[in-house]
Amino acid sequence: MQEVIVYSSEHCLHCRNLKKWLLESGIEFTEKDVNIEKNKMEFLDYNAAGIPLTIIKNKNKEKRILGFSLKEIRKALIEDVNDSPTGAL
Repeated sequence: MQEVIVYSSEHCLHCRNLKKWLLESGIEFTEKDVNIEKNKMEFLDYNAAGIPLTIIKNKNKEKRILGFSLKEIRKALIEDVNDSPTGAL
């Protein structure tokens, strides 16, 4: 089972666009606002250059995608499907 986490901020246009696309695509995700101290500390552990930062976890693998890159997100989600035994998300 995959887990999608988005580190974002309400003031970030690319973050809002990413979350809107995920919702419209029916992709479940956990939003972590970096303005909340606990989430900020988690985000800083990734040493990312900015937000949005999307983390896609499946089993023991983790894919990190910086920015609003639909191509990269789609690719990571498809790889997830191809890695699953049933071929489903």
